Amino acid sequence: MFDLLDEATGTSGAAATLAWARVENAACARRLAGMVALLDARYAASGSANRDQWYLDNWGAA
Repeated sequence: MFDLLDEATGTSGAAATLAWARVENAACARRLAGMVALLDARYAASGSANRDQWYLDNWGAA
């Protein structure tokens, strides 16, 4: 991901928009990967079938 930062910093105009969009997409992908790891750990925990999983999905809490 840090190589994307180097590329984005040295650009301007439309290329900068594209480069920073790639940085943003990489950050979002990393955040989602962290959520998957958390979900996997919670599902593997004892008694997880009886527990709500709303902490990852705001709609599930409503």
